[in-house]
This record gives sequence, C-alpha cells and structure tokens, in this order.
Amino acid sequence: MGCRPSTHASASAAARVISGRPAPAGKALQDWDVEEVAFWFSKLPSDLLQYAPVLALDDGCVLATVWTAEYLALKGVSEADAARLLAYRDKALRASATTADARGIATVPVAQAAALGVPSAMGSAAAITSSASATATLTITQTMTSGAKDVGVIKEPLMAVARKGLKILRAVLEDVGPSLPFGGSAAAILVVRVLEAVESAMANPENLQALRDRALSVLDIMVAYSEELARIESCRAIVSRFQDHLEKILSYARVYASRNCLLRLLTSGSDAEQYQGLVEELARLGEELMLLLATDNNARLQAVQCGVQESLALLRRAAVYQDPAADARALVEKLGGIDEVVVDGAKMSAVMQLLDVNAQMTIEVVSVLLKSHLEREPQRFITQPELRLFWHHQFGGRDEVPWYAFWDSFPQLLAEVPGAVLDAETVAELGRLLAEDSARTAFQRAVERGNKDTISVWELKLSFRGDDALLPQVVRLVGGGDAQSGSSSSSPAAPMAAAASAARYQLPPVPLSYTGRDEAAADIVARLTTGGNSGGGSSLLLLGDGGMGKSCLAADVGWRLLREGWLPAGVLWVDLREAKSGIEVEARFCASLNLQPEKSDNTPRILAALQRLLATCEEPAAGQEKITKLLMVVDNAEDAFMQQHGEVAGVLQVLLEKLVIGNPSLRLLVTSRPVHLTQPTAASSSSPQQLLSGLEERHVGAIQPDAAADLVRRLAPDLSEAQAGRVAEACQCVPLVLQLAADALNTGRLKLEELESLLQHHDQDGANDGCEREAAAMPSRHPHAGGTTVSLVRVVLASLGKHQYQHQQAAAQLAVFPSSFDEESAAALLGLTGPGQAHALLTSLYRHSLLQWADGSRGQYIMHMLVRQEAAKLGPEANQQAKKRFVQHVFSKLSEWSDMYTSAKEWRLAVLAARHEAASINAAMLLLADLDIDPALLATYFTLRNANLLNDALGILWRFKAQLGTICERILASLDTPSTSTAQQLGAASAAYMHSRALLDTDAGKAMESARACMELRQRLLGTEHPDTATSINIFASCLMNMGNEAQAEPLYRQALELRQRLLGPEHLDTLSVMYNLGSCLCSLGKNEEAVAIQRQTLEISRRVLGLQHPDTPRALSSLAICLDNQGLSTEAETLHRQALEMYQSVLGPEHPYTVLKIIILASFLHKNGQPGEAVLLYREALELQQRVLGPNHPSTLWTASLLVRHSRGTPN
Repeated sequence: MGCRPSTHASASAAARVISGRPAPAGKALQDWDVEEVAFWFSKLPSDLLQYAPVLALDDGCVLATVWTAEYLALKGVSEADAARLLAYRDKALRASATTADARGIATVPVAQAAALGVPSAMGSAAAITSSASATATLTITQTMTSGAKDVGVIKEPLMAVARKGLKILRAVLEDVGPSLPFGGSAAAILVVRVLEAVESAMANPENLQALRDRALSVLDIMVAYSEELARIESCRAIVSRFQDHLEKILSYARVYASRNCLLRLLTSGSDAEQYQGLVEELARLGEELMLLLATDNNARLQAVQCGVQESLALLRRAAVYQDPAADARALVEKLGGIDEVVVDGAKMSAVMQLLDVNAQMTIEVVSVLLKSHLEREPQRFITQPELRLFWHHQFGGRDEVPWYAFWDSFPQLLAEVPGAVLDAETVAELGRLLAEDSARTAFQRAVERGNKDTISVWELKLSFRGDDALLPQVVRLVGGGDAQSGSSSSSPAAPMAAAASAARYQLPPVPLSYTGRDEAAADIVARLTTGGNSGGGSSLLLLGDGGMGKSCLAADVGWRLLREGWLPAGVLWVDLREAKSGIEVEARFCASLNLQPEKSDNTPRILAALQRLLATCEEPAAGQEKITKLLMVVDNAEDAFMQQHGEVAGVLQVLLEKLVIGNPSLRLLVTSRPVHLTQPTAASSSSPQQLLSGLEERHVGAIQPDAAADLVRRLAPDLSEAQAGRVAEACQCVPLVLQLAADALNTGRLKLEELESLLQHHDQDGANDGCEREAAAMPSRHPHAGGTTVSLVRVVLASLGKHQYQHQQAAAQLAVFPSSFDEESAAALLGLTGPGQAHALLTSLYRHSLLQWADGSRGQYIMHMLVRQEAAKLGPEANQQAKKRFVQHVFSKLSEWSDMYTSAKEWRLAVLAARHEAASINAAMLLLADLDIDPALLATYFTLRNANLLNDALGILWRFKAQLGTICERILASLDTPSTSTAQQLGAASAAYMHSRALLDTDAGKAMESARACMELRQRLLGTEHPDTATSINIFASCLMNMGNEAQAEPLYRQALELRQRLLGPEHLDTLSVMYNLGSCLCSLGKNEEAVAIQRQTLEISRRVLGLQHPDTPRALSSLAICLDNQGLSTEAETLHRQALEMYQSVLGPEHPYTVLKIIILASFLHKNGQPGEAVLLYREALELQQRVLGPNHPSTLWTASLLVRHSRGTPN
C-alpha cells in the first residue's frame, strides 16, 4: 500500500483518536492504516494530543517515511514537540521492525522495492532511526542522499516514475520534499493532493491528467536542480508562485472530483480559457526556473540536463483542451434543455452515451443528482451531494426538521438513498463516529445557526462544502479540527465534543500562529473566574493597538475556560466592527442571541434573553461558590467609540453596564484599540475615556522578543536564530506584522535587509507623517498609539506588488466586506466564474496571512481590520469598483431571498439567509448613500419584494430611512437636468418608493411626500396600466390610512386592486397584499359586510397559494376575525382568533412578538364578549412571556401589565 498523507478520505481517525484500534502483532509500522495510527497516537502524552486533528489522519507509510521536522513544522507542530513526536515514532518503528524480524517477515530495501515495482516499504529500521528527523529517500535507479555532491548521481524523472504507478509516485513525492529548495516540500505535498484529486475525478480526466503531468514536470526541474536552486534567493518567489498555482490546479480538479460537476458539465460552457491559463502559468514557471540556472554551466548541471528534457518538452508543448461534455451539451440543447432530459429515461441515456464520466456515474445516479439540483425544492441549497440526496429522499420538500427526526435516519439510511454511492463501510464509519451523545451534541452545536430544536437545509449549506466528501467534514465538525484552541498551553486539548456540550458557543478558531500569550491568557482566565487572589471574578477590557492579537487572545481564553469546565451556558461573540449607529450596536448583540431587533431600546430584550440562557444552567448547591456560567466577548468595540456621534458609544456603555450589574454569573471580555473621543456622550457625563471604567483594564502589547523570534522561526524555518531575532526586532514583536513579514521573506518578496531598511524608514519618516495626517483628517478621534504598526502593515502589503499583484488587488477588493464572507460572495465580488477559482485564491490569501478563518467549519473568511484598512489604500480604484459590485451582489441575493419569501416551503430559508447576511445588508445600504450609483440600477434594487423582505420579514428597513432620504433627495434633484434618461427617472421613483416604505410606520407625513413623488413619476413614465404604478398607488393609500384618512385611501386601494387583478391575476401575491389592505381599510370605515367578503377571499387565496405555514396566512385569518367581530359575528370571530393564535404558535413559535400580540388580541376579544376569566388568564400568559423575552421594564411588558390590572378588577383568580 502506498503512502497517503492526510486526506479527507481517511480523516475519521482524528475524531476517534481516543479509540482507534491497535495494530496486529508483527505488522510493520509502514503498513499501519489510519485506525492503527490513531490508536498509537492516543497513547502519546496528553499534551501531544493537540496535534491529533492534523496528524492522526496519516497512515503508517506516511508516519514511517514522510514525518520529518520540516513536515511536522508545516503541520503547525513546534520544534520541541516535533522532536518528541519523531522520537516516539522511531520507538514504534524499532518495535515493529523487531517484531517483524522475530516472526521472519522479510524487509525490502528501498531501492530494491522500487526496482521490483512495489510500493514504498522501508528497509532496515536502522536506516530510518539514525536521527529524529532522518528520512530514507526512495529512488528508482539508485539511492541518493539529500544534498549529495556527486554530479554523476541522477534521479529518474518524476514523469518516468508516474508511469510505474501512482502509489510509487506518491511515495517518491513524499520523500523528495525535504531535499527541495525552501517551499518545495509544501509544493510536493500539494502535488500529492493534486494526484489524489485527479485519481478520484468523476469527469474531465484528459485535461486533469495533462495538468497533473505538467505540474510534475515543474517539480521535476526543482528536484533535478534542487542543490543549485537552494542557493538562489530569487527562487523563493517562483516556488511560492508554484504553490499558489498548485492551489489553483487542486481547486480546479476538486470540482471534477465532486458529483456536483455533472450539472456544470451539462449546462455551463467550456472552461477551456481557464485550463489554458493554468497550462501557460506552469510553462512560465518552468522557464523561469531554467532561466535562473542559465548562467551556471558546471558539470553537474550539464549531466542533469538530459534528465529533464522530457519535462521541459512537455511544458513547452502547446496544450489541447479536450471538452468532456461538448457533444452532450449540444444534445441536451437539441432535446429541449436539461429539465426535459432529466425526466425522460431515453433522452438521459442518449446524453450519457456522449458524457465522459467514470463508471460510478450510472444513469440512475446522474438522474437523481440532477433532479435534486434542479427541482425547486429546499434541498437544492445543500451543496454537499450525499447530504442533498439524503434530505431529498428522507424529508421531501421540507425546509427544516426536528433534530430527533434527523437522527432517526442519519447516517444509517444514507446507503438506501437512490443514487447514493456511499459504500456500507463509510456509512458504518459515520455511524461509529456519531454513536455517542457527545458527538451528536458537538455536531448539532457546530451546525446550529438558529432554532436549536431543528436543523434546516440552510444550516447544512453553511456547514458543508460541496466539493468535499461527507465523512471528513463530519469528522471536522465533531472532532473540532481548527476550531480547537491553537494555543501552546500545557493543558491537554480536550476533544471538541466536550466544549460543544455547552448551551451555546460562538468561538472562532485560534490560528496556529498564535503564540506568546500563555501567561496573559492564564491570568485573564483567573480574573474572569475567581478574580485572581481577590476572589469574585471580574469582567475585563483588553486594550491594545491593532495587530496585537486581542481577538486571538479572547478566543484562546474562551477555549481555555471551556476546557477547564467553566461556562456551562457557553460563549457568545459580538463583533462590533462597522457598527456605526446605536441600533446597529444593539442589533449585533441581538444577533448573537438569535433575536430580531426592534426599532428602539433593545436592551431589556437582550438582558432577558441572557437571563433565560443563564437559567438553563443549574445553580450551585448551598454553600458552593458561584461559578462563571457565560462569557460574552465584545470584539472591536473601538468602532462604536470612534463614531462622531457620541450616542453610539453611549448605547454601548449603558448596555455593558446593565449586563455586568444584572448578571453576576456573566463575564464580559471587551476588546478595543485605545481611542480618544472629542465629543461627550449623551448617555453619560463621564469623560469618554472612562466609558468602560466598570471593567478591569488589561493592556495587550507586543509579545516578548523570544516568543516573537520563535514565531518567525516557525513561519520561516530556514532563518537562523539570529536572523529571526532581527525580523522580530524590525517588526517590533507585533504578531500581525510578524506573520506578514515572515510570509514576505518566505515568498521572496522581501529580503531581510530590505525588510529592516523599509521598516526603519517608515518608522522614522512615513509612520509619523502618515498617521498624523490620518489623525488630523478624523477630528472625532485619533489613535492612542499604533501608528508604527499601521506603517509596518502598509510596508509588507505593498511588497505584494512585486510578484503577487493579483493578490494585492484581490485583497483591496475583498476589503469591502464588512465582516466574514464565503467563497460564493468572494467569487461574485471578484468576478470569478471558473471552477474552483475563488477557492484557490482565498486559500492562497489565507496562506499569505491576508485572510483568517472566521469559524471552525472553514466556511467563512475574515480580514483583519488593519489589513483591510491598508489593502483598500493599495488599490483604491479596485476598492471603489468592488464597493459597487458588493452592493449589486447584496441586492441580487436580496432579490433571490425575497422570491423565496413568497414560497410556502422556503420563506423560513429566506429569513435565515437574510439574517445571516445582516451585516452585509447593512453595509450595502450605507454604501448606497455614498456611492455614485447609476439611478437606473436602483429600479432593480428597490423593488416591492425586496421592500417586503426588509420590512415585513426582517423588520430592518426603517433603520435606513436617513440613507434612503439622502439618496432620494440627491436623485430627485438630478431629474431637472435635460440629460436624465427614463431609466434614471424610474430609478428615482424606486428610491422614493423604498423611502416611503421605510418611513411608513414612523413618519407617515414624510412617507406620503416620497410616495406621491413615486406615484407621479411612474404614472408619467409607465402610464396607468403598469404593475409598478399599482404598487405606487398602494403605498400612497397606505400613507393616507396611517394618517387616519381611510376615506381618501379607499378609492386608491380599489384602483390598485383592479390594476393588479387585471395585470397580474387574482391570485398573485401582490394582488393579495392589496386585497388585505383594502379589507382592513373597509373594516376601519365600518363597511363590515364588504370587508368580510374581501378578507374571506384573501384568506382562501393565502391558504391555497402560501399554505398554512406562511406567516401571512394567520395574519389574514386574524384580520378576518376582527372584521367578523365588528359585524357582530362573535362566535365565528372567536373560532378564527383561536385558529390564528394556534397558527402563530406553530409557525413563529410561542415567544415571537406576533404570537404574544395575538394572545393579547384574543384576551381583549374575550373580555369584550363576556369571558373575563379566560381573558385574564391570557393576559397573564402574555405578560409572563414578555417578562421572560423582553424583560420586566420593556414598554410592551408594562403595557400588558396595565391591561392585566385593569381587566382583573372584580375578576376571580
């Protein structure tokens, strides 16, 4: 069996490192499978178990032949721990070799094994264990040690080795890595991953194999000339580019290794241009390597030259793209499109005859896969193919199911899904992995985004990648992987499942580069839990300049607390970056608690939600010490303090004070840069710097020089100890700058001397000048310190322009994202449409420390605030254009979600998706007021359905009334110019419409002004016979009704209804909304008979079109009940009121504000109709719900309490 390094196919060992299974007596170490390696790993000292998620995935062949100090360093293992791991490996190797010899098992020398054509098998144990980092080098023609000087020793080209079989080729690649120039070992590992992806490809084999061979050819040159290239400093940049390019090839190949490629093959165009680009870059890399060597004509080079002729010839040969589905696509189009083909077996069979896919892709499999993609059912949002097929088969058109229903069938029924190709062994492996309750709890907590009692297709979309296999992704979610703390704490890293059993946790992963904070983290843990030596515990403010690692320190503290058994209620993470208003600050806290923010004063609801969360934990017994139950991390608090309006900082101050005072078992950990405000806050008479005086302050500065130098050595292992110290000193031991600088050195963008000179220059000249100018430009704030750090980041990012201009420009564009983002959003922003392009670019940016993981599932990326700030400056034009594309992308998604919201099956998904992107929606709306957007585009952004989603479903449209007012004013003023086009005028009308919707419930008078402008523009430009004209009439009528002018509103509603019925049809949802409005208007006017008739019709259509599970249906039911009551039909009205309440409880939940309001409406109805006893009980039920959800001092709670008092007089309990 050939060596297989860590891959997703065998990743389950990482999750079961505490179990595994022992290797049979006498089995050689290199023959151990991952289960046996996992068992061996579980017996290591507990502090080494922190590396299990990345190392227990290796099989015995990799353990025996590939493990070296360099390999382990690439996996994030410290130098000291690597030496220990290698020593334990060598001990196991000697033991297995001794047992094998005792049993008469023959051992085969490496060179002889290769000559016989068998996989890599180690010869004598002594050859392997001569030193902790020694590795036997496998060759085919003869043995050669790394760095040998003998010019006559030539390795057989990798292209020739490839013809002997992939297993042998893997073993060779894993062996040659350490002998390559710096960075070549990582490139060799990437080539191995490319080989595996190509081998497992479902389609496109010819093109993938051609890319594989050309990648091997470049590596061949590096292997042949490794000694010479290692001495050439400029080789680093080429090797780094080679690594980035291999990521592109790997991402391209992985697309075709997933069954999701089928739809792309049959419906998308050719990717020939992308393929040609990949081929041409490989040729360039090969030529540039040879150019480096062109001036060296020593004897060894001339002798080696003949060995790489085949590789050079291949790289120089023109590539011919083989379209794997051109004929199949043409036939699909001829047969009427993919939808027609999928439902017709004969047509599908004809198409399959022309489709070049592997044997697993039968007609049944392809048909089921395509149907699950194409059917307008909720499962289409799940990108992982096995999960999508499973959901489609088990749960049909449901968008969410209870967790118990999910666990009743997952994973045991995966093998029964039609079209599934998961073998029984994989399904059984999943079953073992998820057998324990703790594992299932970990899975649930990792997937959960909303309702903790259910699992939805949207949560599965966010948690699982489409081009990765199912098993390793489940392993990651259950076993934690990167989600565990990456600190170097001596305490053992507990399995993720232990932490996941907490009620709620929202901790980001701690990066492997995090170091030097052990003492500080331990001290903070002590202060949060026991108050150090004083007892009692404290909430803390982590104050430090940007780039010091405050967020990483906070995450490390959170993981430590969970590992030590604190925080039974979990950890909440509130990120305040870009929070520029008081309501947005409150909205971020609400989001962490899964609350929908109201229009004002959300603090009582936030406090009540926290108290409910804390109440889920058992209180300590009498005499026992109170424990810290919940940690809330408030990250990037400076963004609230830096706003010109002190109201924002005041809102945060009051909220934090109430959190600390009202919850003794809650601890706050706030991170912020030092900020001086020049304006007092409305909420406090204290000086601005004392806003958080109630929190104990801890300064977070640079790490210690020794730790900084150690980090540099870990990131740039070829530097000497003295050189690493120089880098640390030049970077002033700032963690972020150390990472960026180490990457610049690794990739050859900067030399050590250049780095020192540039940083010294900026520290003395540029930093003070630039930072003082920036401070002067922002009168409301100025940095307390940190100007040098900013300049350091600026210098290193500027170096990207040398060899990685694409990365520099991509970073400038991605800086537009206000918070985390995924591949889909990045691809839309960057205009990347080819297979795997976005994934490859983001992976490279992560490797170069320009991006970080925002979550443990690796689905979301985030950019450090300082990197974001400086990257935007390096590409101002690209950044400005990206802002417009960002706005366009957000509104494109809004349009998709608003269409989903009108579906009975998908409205919940629409709300979940939109809430998940709340920060992006907020940023896009704010940008609109500042960008020079073509007014014609606004007609596509400010649509009726987008307004409905933002206003009715999310309740956030009112937040943007100021920005919408600015846009309206600016665009309406521009209409006076003669060059204004009709499209621009219609955009102005759309802006006026959206502005009127935002103001409707708070300022009907101003709303009517905008509504009138919208109506007049559309009537003039579109005429009276247009659906958009009907929309403008409807909103104008609603403004009149909200001002109490129902009589004037009625004819307008009738006009709008008649237009929509005629133009859109009687059952169109837009028609339905006008019917509802007209019925309510008639009811207010006392025209009860006609109102009842219209509301009955509205309810009937709503039930038929939207179903009973859409929130508009109980709303129509409740409105009809009110009309019936007004008409004197109280018996039927009561029945409908009760039905509406039951539907609200079922659809929205018992604690939703609409549900509680419905309880109050029913109570009022019953009291009025002679049933005071039940009315009082309902008032009490509503009051208890509001006290629990909103808090006792919320205005709604106080209002309900007054109703209860008033109606309880004279009423027995």
